[in-house]
Amino acid sequence: MLQVTLELESNPFIFAGQQEVSCAPSEASSDIGIDKAAQPASRAPTDPSSPVTAEPASRASRFETGQQEVSCAPSEASSDIAKVAQPASRAPTVTAAPTHPRDTLASDNSVTEYPTDRGKFPVDLEDDDVKRYILNNGPCKPEGPFKRDGKGRCFSKEFYNKTSKIGCRIPRKWLCYSPSMDRVYCEQCWLFGDRPSAHHLHQAWRIGINDWQGLSKKIKEHEFSRSHLAACVVYDTWKNNLTIDAQISSEFKREVGFWTEVLTRITDVTLTLASRNSAFRGHREKIGDIDNGNFLSTIELMARYDPVLQRLIESKKKVHYLSPQTQNEIISLLSKKVQDTIITDIQNVEFYSIIMDTTQDISKVDQLSQVFRYVTIANDENGNPTEVKINESFLGFHAVTDQTAAGLEREILESMERKGILLGKCRGQGYDGASNMSGVYSGVQKRIRDKEPNAVYIHCAAHNLNLVLNDACQNIPEIKDFYDTVERLYVFFSGSIKRWELLETHLSVPKAGQPTLKRLCPTRWASRQDAVQSLRFCYADIMQALTKIDLLSKKSEERAEATGLKKAMESFEFVVMTVIQGKVLETVNIVSQALQRKDVDLLQATAMLGNATDTLAQLRGEFDGLKAHAQDLASSWGVHSLFKDRRARRTKRHFSELCEDQRLQDPGEHFRVAVFYANIDIVVAQLKNRFVGMSEVAQRFSFLLPRKLLRATDKDLSESASALSGQYKDDLSAEFPFQILSLRNALRPTIKKIERGTIKDLAQTLLIENQSILPSIPDVATALKLFLTIPVTVASAEKSFSKLKLIKTNLRSTMSQERLSGLAVLSIESRRARSIDLKTVIQDFAQKNARSCARIK
Repeated sequence: MLQVTLELESNPFIFAGQQEVSCAPSEASSDIGIDKAAQPASRAPTDPSSPVTAEPASRASRFETGQQEVSCAPSEASSDIAKVAQPASRAPTVTAAPTHPRDTLASDNSVTEYPTDRGKFPVDLEDDDVKRYILNNGPCKPEGPFKRDGKGRCFSKEFYNKTSKIGCRIPRKWLCYSPSMDRVYCEQCWLFGDRPSAHHLHQAWRIGINDWQGLSKKIKEHEFSRSHLAACVVYDTWKNNLTIDAQISSEFKREVGFWTEVLTRITDVTLTLASRNSAFRGHREKIGDIDNGNFLSTIELMARYDPVLQRLIESKKKVHYLSPQTQNEIISLLSKKVQDTIITDIQNVEFYSIIMDTTQDISKVDQLSQVFRYVTIANDENGNPTEVKINESFLGFHAVTDQTAAGLEREILESMERKGILLGKCRGQGYDGASNMSGVYSGVQKRIRDKEPNAVYIHCAAHNLNLVLNDACQNIPEIKDFYDTVERLYVFFSGSIKRWELLETHLSVPKAGQPTLKRLCPTRWASRQDAVQSLRFCYADIMQALTKIDLLSKKSEERAEATGLKKAMESFEFVVMTVIQGKVLETVNIVSQALQRKDVDLLQATAMLGNATDTLAQLRGEFDGLKAHAQDLASSWGVHSLFKDRRARRTKRHFSELCEDQRLQDPGEHFRVAVFYANIDIVVAQLKNRFVGMSEVAQRFSFLLPRKLLRATDKDLSESASALSGQYKDDLSAEFPFQILSLRNALRPTIKKIERGTIKDLAQTLLIENQSILPSIPDVATALKLFLTIPVTVASAEKSFSKLKLIKTNLRSTMSQERLSGLAVLSIESRRARSIDLKTVIQDFAQKNARSCARIK
C-alpha cells in the first residue's frame, strides 16, 4: 500500500470553492518563476516502505490573484525553483492511501500534480504574473481516467486532438481538463478572452463545462468562434515570450503620448476661449461645418499646422474628446483647480472678509457673486517674501431663489461650509445698501454678526457715493431737468441712423479723438461726467445739427423734438448747469475711480472722501467764477448770457397773515440760492453723514498710520492699542500696546522714511523688510493684516457682473449654472487659471472617464 502524506499549510494560496493545496515538484523540475516553466511533481515511489512527505520550502514565491493565492511547495532537492509562501503554522496531517491506480486521478491528493488546474484560480484573472506562471507550467491535460457522471458519461483524452480529413492528428492545445472541478475549459479564452462582450457560450468555456452529452459539437462551435480565435492569437504571443506589454509597448506609448497631446491642446483651447469670454458652440457641432462654433473652428485652424490635431480630425474613431460634454468636464475641472487654490489660500490666512452682491442675468435668474478679500505674502522663486498682497478672489456664481435676508444668509453660509471656509475667521462684510443686506435688525449683516461678532459690516463706499449724487439731483427740479435733457439728446440722435450721421458730419473734432454723445448710466452717477464733458465739447456741433433738422426735416414730430431740445440748450441756465455739474462730477469721479481699486484701505477711502468734501465746500464760494466761465462759453456759442426772467410764484395771503410769501425776484440770485447752493449743500451733507460708520471703523486703526505712529504720545498710542485689543479679544493679546511701543522704538528711522505712507506701507516694512523682529511683535503684524482685510467697496462683485453679461448673452442664455460659474471663474481669475499645470487636469479627466484611463497614464 502506497502512503502519501500531505502537509496542509495554514496560510497557502486559497481559491474560490477550493481547499488549501500544497504542490511538491520533483527534484529534477526546473524553475517555476515568471519566465521559466515548472514541471509537474513526480509520482510517488512504488516502494510502500518509503512514504513521501511534501515539506514546505524555505523560500517563498507568491502570485497574487485578487484576493486568492496559489502555493507550490517544491522538494528539498530543488535549489533554483521559485518557492511559495511559508506557512504561519502547520495544519493536521492528512494521509491518503489509494487502493487502485485508476483512483489516483479522482483522489483529492492527485490534484497537486497539475499546478495550472483552472480550479485553483479565479475565473476573472487579471494578474499578468499569474498568467505567465500558468503559461510557463503548461496546460492542464491529465490522461485519465476521468470521473463519470450519474449517466456513466465522462470526458475522454481523445478530445485533446482533432483528426483531419486525411487522418492527421492536430492537438487542441486550448482544451484543458480540471480534475478538481471535473470540467473541461478553454485555457486561451480563460486567460485572454474578451470578457465584457463575450457570448454566453464563450463564457461557459471560461468557467468550465461538465455536460458531456454533445461535447464534440460544443467543441466544434467554440473552435470556430471569433472570440476564441482572438484569444488564441494573444495566447500565442505570450507563449512565444513576446508578452503583450513587450510587443505593443512602443505602440502603446505612442498612443498614450498622442492622446495626452490631444487633451493638452483641447484643454488649452478651452482655457483660452473661457478667459476671453468667447462662445464655444455654433449652430452645428460638427467638424468641417462652417457654422460649428469657436471651439471646433479653432481646433480645425490649429489642425492645419499641428499634425497631432490633424490626425485626430482625420481619424474615423468615435472618440475625439471634442463634444460639448467634454467641454463641460474640462471647464469644470479647470475652474475647480482655480477654486481649490483660492480656497487653500483663504484657509491658510488668519482672516478674510466676504463681499457679496446679486444681479439678474439674461434668463431672469438672480445670481449671487461670491468674492473673498484676504491678505497674503507673495514670495519669489526662492521662497523669499517680496510683497504684501491684498486679494479679492472670485469663487463663482450661485443661483438664488430666496432673496430674503434669511435665504441669502443660508446660501452664503452653506456655500462657505461646502468649501471648507470657517466663519470664525471672517472679520468683515461688504454689501450694498439694500434693506435685506444692510438691515440693522434682521439683515444679512446682522445675522452673520450674531454668529461672528467681529465680522464688521461696511456699506459699499462706491454705492454710497452714487446715492450722494442721486439725492443731490433728485431733490432739485432744475438739475433733474438738465439730466433729462442730456438723456433726450442721446435718445434723439441715436434713434435714427440719419440723425446720427448728420451729427457726426458736424463734429469739428478729428475722428481719432472726438467725443460724442454718451448715454447716462442709471446707477453709476460718477460716470455721468463723460456725458457732461462730451456735451460741453460738442455743444456748438449739436446746435448746428438740431438747427438743420429743424429747417430741413419733413417729419413734424422730428422737427418738434429738435425745436424743443434746441430751445432747452439755448438757455443760459443750461450752460451754467453744464459748467457746475462738470465740476461736481469731476471731483466725485476721482474718488469713485480710486475706491474701485481692490488694494485701497479704509483710511485711504476716508481721506479721499474727506478731501472731496472739502473741495466741494470750497466750490460753494466760487459761484461768481463759475458764472463768468459760463458767460465766456455762452458768448462763444452764441447764447445770451442772461438768466431767464420767470414770473415769481406767490402763495395766496390769508386773513390774519402778517406778510406775503417772500421770494427772490432776481433770476440770477434765485439760481444761486435755490439751485447752486442747494446742490452743493446736499452733496456735502450727504458725504459727511453717509460714511460715518466707515469712518468709525477706520478711526480704530488710525494710530497705525506711520505719521500718527511717530507723532502720538506713549499714552495716546497705548490707549488706542488697548481699545483695539479690547475690540478684537480673540485676535490681539493684552501685550499689544507694549508691542506697538516697541515697534516705534525699534523702527523709528525706518518709519520716518514712510511717514506720508499708508498702513500697507507699514505692513510692507514690517512683514517683508524687517522679518527678524516679527517674533517679538506678532500682534502688530496681526493688526496690520486685520485692517487690510476689511473691505471698502463691493466693486469686485460689480465687476463680475460685467463678465456675467459677456458670458451669458441672448445666444447663450440656456447654459447650465455649473458651466456659467466655471466660465466666470476662468475669466475673472484668468491669471490663476494660466498657472495651472495642465497635466494634473488631464490626469483628473482620465480618472473621471474610465475610457481615458487606458489612453492616458
